Amino acid sequence: MKVLLILSVLFISACGPNYSNGDRIGVVTKLSEKGLIFKSWEGEMIIALPNTVSALNAERFTFNVDHEAVSKVKDAMQSGTRVKLVYRQWLVSPPTIDNNHVVIDVQPVQQSEGY
Repeated sequence: MKVLLILSVLFISACGPNYSNGDRIGVVTKLSEKGLIFKSWEGEMIIALPNTVSALNAERFTFNVDHEAVSKVKDAMQSGTRVKLVYRQWLVSPPTIDNNHVVIDVQPVQQSEGY
């Protein structure tokens, strides 16, 4: 019984939104609101070296967006400039979102930052 309780507590604590925190630098290329019942904002970023436009070698980063950061992600996508997306990662994401990464902030990239 105690083992089941301990395993339950560990599983529930691992399902929190702060399994991992981080940031990625790139250009936001896609943002859309999806869902029939539970709406969520989903996006995509291309991570590439500065001054390169090779989509063939670019890494794609897919993410969901926290409601408080939607306008910042929209602005970043419309500007087409490199930005830093600050995110938190779920170990087990809730069924209302498609990605484990949830963007919580967008920051401008300094010239010396990134690659």
